[in-house]
Amino acid sequence: MARHHGLDNLCAIVDVNRLGQSDPTMLQHDMEGYRSRWGGFGWQALVVDGHDMSALLAAFDTAANTKDKPTVLLAKTFKGKGISFMENHPSWHGKPVAKGEETRRRSMS
Repeated sequence: MARHHGLDNLCAIVDVNRLGQSDPTMLQHDMEGYRSRWGGFGWQALVVDGHDMSALLAAFDTAANTKDKPTVLLAKTFKGKGISFMENHPSWHGKPVAKGEETRRRSMS
């Protein structure tokens, strides 16, 4: 409907973090797969590093200047980014981080 009505003021963001609740998702980080699927529905699909603020701002600028169709930002991200023992590990999805000595010990690994 968004494409049909030419909603060029609509911008969606999809967090493509590759992980489901217990296993990797079907497409994982196949960003071209995501881009082609959204493009098939008439959306302008922009792949962006979801951890890079400059890239995100540039993509929002592109979206704001797009005419006659909606835009989706496909933000490639990694769960737990920057935390050595957590980053991109499915076993940490949806689990709290332990407090105290255990956290300090794990962060050094």
